Amino acid sequence: MKIKLIILGTLGILLFVFAKNKQEDTATKPSISFYKGTWAEAQTEAKKQGKPIFIYFHINWCPPCTKLKNRTFSDEAVIAFHNKNFINFAINGERNEGLALAKKYSVQSYPTLLYLNAEAKPIVYTAGYMTPEEFINIGQQALAKIDQH
Repeated sequence: MKIKLIILGTLGILLFVFAKNKQEDTATKPSISFYKGTWAEAQTEAKKQGKPIFIYFHINWCPPCTKLKNRTFSDEAVIAFHNKNFINFAINGERNEGLALAKKYSVQSYPTLLYLNAEAKPIVYTAGYMTPEEFINIGQQALAKIDQH
């Protein structure tokens, strides 16, 4: 009985330490600057700045979402490109305003990456994990399509 308690206690401590370290790792990494506010406020900001919008639809339990956030969104070139060219907006597709927005834009899987013009009309829609290079390429394609209109 004592051995079981020691093992369970040790496992609990290890899980706590692992979770705490994982939380600290993601908290200190630089990332794309995502707009802090509502979807309506992000749209207003996009019109004000004359920038297109990038929406990152995610959910908490999605491994590709975590990988995208930790590997791609923290890349220096990605940060510079997206912060310069877009109003970036991240939203959980399973909560609150995210549910309605995911339905509006027909989000079928996570992560979904959606580029919109300043009037919130979809320009480029893609899903899944991508490398920093692939992600910048998609953003460049979105900018080129917007410039054509």
